Parts: sequence; C-alpha cells; structure tokens
Amino acid sequence: MSELRDDDAIAPAEFRRADPSDAVGERRFSLASVGVAVALLVVAMIAIFTFIAHPVLIVVTPKPDTFQLSGGPSFAIGERFLLLSGAYRVESTLAGHHPLDELFSVPAEEDVVRFEMRPLPGRLELELTPDVDAEIRVDGVVIGRHPGESLLIEPGEREISIHTERYLDASRRVLVEGLDRPVDLAVELEPAWADVTIATAPPGAEIHVDGEPTGVRTPATAEILAGDRVVTLHLPGHEPARARLALVPSQQLTLDPSSLDTTVAVKATPARSPPAATPVSWAALPFAVDAATLNQIKLDSHAHGAAYHTSVFSLFLVALANYTGSNSVSASFRILRPSMHQRGVTVKA
Repeated sequence: MSELRDDDAIAPAEFRRADPSDAVGERRFSLASVGVAVALLVVAMIAIFTFIAHPVLIVVTPKPDTFQLSGGPSFAIGERFLLLSGAYRVESTLAGHHPLDELFSVPAEEDVVRFEMRPLPGRLELELTPDVDAEIRVDGVVIGRHPGESLLIEPGEREISIHTERYLDASRRVLVEGLDRPVDLAVELEPAWADVTIATAPPGAEIHVDGEPTGVRTPATAEILAGDRVVTLHLPGHEPARARLALVPSQQLTLDPSSLDTTVAVKATPARSPPAATPVSWAALPFAVDAATLNQIKLDSHAHGAAYHTSVFSLFLVALANYTGSNSVSASFRILRPSMHQRGVTVKA
C-alpha cells in the first residue's frame, strides 16, 4: 500500500444518485430467502410430525351422516389419520341412531379404532281388545302402562307380555327393528273369569265372592275370577247360603235355583197359664204352632250334633210358656232348605 505524500492533492469526486432497482433486487432476495426458510421449516415439521405420529384407521358403522374428530393435531391420509399421542374424541350422527360421542387414546392397542352407532328404540303401537288398562313388560321388565304412555323397545327379538286385572296374561315374541320405527301389535284378551248364573228363592240375594260383595243381586250372571272360590248369598231375614266352586276361565256355569235358609217365627200357646211353680205336664198340654211347614223343620243342635223333630221343639215351647206363666212364647229357628247345586255336580253348601 502506497503512503500518502504531502504533495498529493485530494480531488473532489463527482456525486451520483443511487439506483432504486438495486434496493428492490436486494428486498426480493431477502423475501425469497425467508420463503425458502419457512418452506424448509414446514417440511421439517411435517417430517418430524410424520416420524412421531401414529397412523390410525377410524371405522364408524354404519357410515354416519356427519363425522368430527377433535382433541389434537391430525392429518388425514386417505382413510387413515396421523395422530400424535393423546386423547381424541369422535362425534357422529346418523338418522334413526343415537348420536355417537366417544373418546379414545393414541397410541391404541391396534391401529384400527372401531365404533358402532346404536339404533334408536322402536315405538310399540299396541292395540288391545278390549282396550283396558294393562301393565306392559318386555323380557320380564316393566316398561310402562297402556294406554297413555310412550312405550319404547330396544332392537332385537323381544317377548312382550300384557298383564291386566280381569283378563288372562298374554305374551307375544316380536322382532324389533328399532330406528324409531313403529312396532305394531294387536292382541285380543281372553277373560280370566267364569260366567256363573245364580237364582234364588226368594230373589234379591246379594252375591259375595270370597267374602267381598260384588254389588250383584240374584237372579244374575256374575263374572267370578277363575280359581277356587267361595260364593255366599245374603238376604235380610235369611241365613246365608254358601257354595265352593272350582272355576276355570271362560266357563259358563249355571247353579240350580237355590232356596235360602229362612228364619221364621213359631208361637206355641198353652190351654191355660198355671203358676210358675206348677210342675210341667208335657202330655197334658195342647199346643198350636202357626207354621204350615213344621213337618219339614229340623232344629240344628251344634252342641249335641243332633236334629230334633217338630213335636219335641213345640212341646219345649209349651213347657216354657207354662213355666214362665206367659200366654204364648215365640222363638225363631232355621228352616233348612236344599243347598245350592251345580248342574250335574253336587256342590256342598
């Protein structure tokens, strides 16, 4: 390098304005460099993501109308997704099915994650004849009552049973498709009672079954639930009449006309009224009894298990009248009429 001497002169240089095209070129070069760097960074990130992500195939059956995957970064490649480790949520909808909302974790035990959309229940459209109140069960489990409630049944082969108070239980096996579609079922119920026709002499006796009044009076045809039943007839001024019946559903039964045990008054009148201390002479005392059917009368003695004829009972009344000094003595006892009979079969009253 030459040294500057004292005699060297410094001459002024000519001024020249900078060219703007040079700055534009420098900026273009700078933007291009940034773009290249960003692209390289993206490629590097994709490469890293691809390297550390897990390929997962998500299968939803049946094929949904909508599908949404959330929970973390994901990249779809065909039918598979590249997913980082973590928790993800699948949400899907399909007409006639319950919405799908399920979680799964990555990495999974398998690279295929399967989900199944459950169909909605079917709607039971039940028609009963007669249309009575009934409890409805599906596979033994109560699901509601008919009518008035919406009855839903899960898809599959199901046993539908119908339970009422006065009809036989009915059951049907049906194949339920589900998908919120109706399940039409018509059932004709069979009576759980027997029709028992009862007449009495005199009429107007109230019919009781197993001690409970039915509100029906003879002559009538009573609907009595099947089984072993005790039928009792009640009429004021008369002893109850009873019959034990073994009834089956839909049986038509007629009981022979029944006469109720009757409570009647009998009066014995002695010829004279001696003092109370006078001994009783049974044979010497005439008597009169104002009942035309005394020859049919029997006095049921539960204490001795015996039956006393009319003459004995009447003499007793006469003796009692003489002993007490009364002109007459009245008493009441039962006229035992024939028991009820089932046609062709005798039924113990």
